[in-house]
Amino acid sequence: MTPSQLRRASGYVVQQDILPGMLTVTEHLTFHAHLRTRSAGGAGPERRRNVASRVESVVRELGLQLVAHSLIGNAMRRGVSGGEKRRVSIAVELLSHPAVLFLDEPTTGLDSTNAVNVVQIVSRIAARGTTVAMSIHQPRLEIFQLLRRVVLLARGGVIVYNGPASEAASYLNAICPPSRSVGGVQSDNPADVMLDVVTSTKPALLAEHFDGSQACAALLGDLAALESRNGDGPMQIRFRVPASPLVQFRILAVRAVRSSLRNPTLLAMHLGLAMAVAGVVGYTYHDVSQYNNETAGVQDRFGIMFFCLTYFSLISLSSLPLWRDEVRIFIHERASGAYGTLAYYAATILCDVAPFRIVPPMLFTLVSYSTVGLAGGGRWTTFMTILILFNLVSSSLCMLMGLLSGSNAVANAAGSLLMLFSLLFAGYLKNVAHFPSGWKLGAYLSPSFYAYNALVKNELETVDGLYITAVVGDIEETAGPFDGTTMLHCFSLGQDSITYDATVLLFMFGAILGAIFLVMAFVLRENR
Repeated sequence: MTPSQLRRASGYVVQQDILPGMLTVTEHLTFHAHLRTRSAGGAGPERRRNVASRVESVVRELGLQLVAHSLIGNAMRRGVSGGEKRRVSIAVELLSHPAVLFLDEPTTGLDSTNAVNVVQIVSRIAARGTTVAMSIHQPRLEIFQLLRRVVLLARGGVIVYNGPASEAASYLNAICPPSRSVGGVQSDNPADVMLDVVTSTKPALLAEHFDGSQACAALLGDLAALESRNGDGPMQIRFRVPASPLVQFRILAVRAVRSSLRNPTLLAMHLGLAMAVAGVVGYTYHDVSQYNNETAGVQDRFGIMFFCLTYFSLISLSSLPLWRDEVRIFIHERASGAYGTLAYYAATILCDVAPFRIVPPMLFTLVSYSTVGLAGGGRWTTFMTILILFNLVSSSLCMLMGLLSGSNAVANAAGSLLMLFSLLFAGYLKNVAHFPSGWKLGAYLSPSFYAYNALVKNELETVDGLYITAVVGDIEETAGPFDGTTMLHCFSLGQDSITYDATVLLFMFGAILGAIFLVMAFVLRENR
């Protein structure tokens, strides 16, 4: 059997439960059943019945009937218990009828009762015909008695014992008599004896003793018998066949939408905050054209555009913690063969873009544009398009930072600095023409630069009758009238066409999306 075949014929339960908190137990198992049981046969209603039957069977086998319709839960939402989460993780791997089930310390983090319950379930799975291999540290007696075969490793990966669990105590007592045990009292738990032996004896001596033991000879005999079969025999292995990419995309999109609807806080914050901030902007800058006869007519317009970009830069940072949590689930589920990178990438981007990156700028424009009294003649559509493009670029940059950062704190710091420097080069805080020559490249790499130039040009290029006023002592000086194009030229803004700025933003968005996919496909990996 090749390594690829072994992966498709086995299941692997990781030490920490990595589960989506906003799905119920049944929904999560159904999600994986659709992705992992392609060979169940049938199509449409028949396939759904087959999937539902398999999920119900696994729920009964793992004793999850009472919590089948309960949310799994996460740090923000209470859900099932730790022992039940561990059983859900095991249930996911059992859906595809694995020939071998690997478990990495399945009792870690559980109380003694839940630990025994989990191992009892695993023992029943093994008795049914599935080969189960698990790592465990110093199990209590009730758990040790459920084990059929034990492999004990000392420091450096040295094999101390490999044989039936029932013979482990007698074998180790031959090496370490009761009089040598800790405190002079021999424990009834063979696991305690094992720990005493491993910690008090050099690994080289233990390895030498095992190499000359009957347990080692029996192990070598079993291995020789297996090699002599040369793959012949009645053993039948069911290999997991992944769902098609289209099915993967559909199932992932449904899960993303369902999770968003059950966690409406973030969506409500984006939509509600966009309208609230737009209302504040409309009230603060109401009827900006009434100040055309003084400097405020130009200054307010510049300030409005920069404030809009600042707001959407900051709000895009809110996706960093949630994105990092979702990435953990993606890395784990992809490693288990549930779906591919492209399907998850497409479903996540699609379900994130529409509700969080397109709708808020639309609401912001509808509430604030007419109240502020910005340029008419249908230019509100250009204003809204630029805000949408800028929001897409800023959010995708935050996604990329979330993927590349090692923690939420690092991701937030990196994202904040990135947005800060982007705004620095927008052209509002300092005239771009006056930047040191080495720093001008920063403007050309800044999405804020292109968005700001497009917004102010869209607003001012059709405005006439602008004045600049200044008060020197008791004398007020007035210059003008000027048209908007002259004012743009004075501040070195709007030198490129709006179409050019929008195209650059669109290109940035596409390039960042490409970088996100490459990172997800080739950088993010789960160590197993």
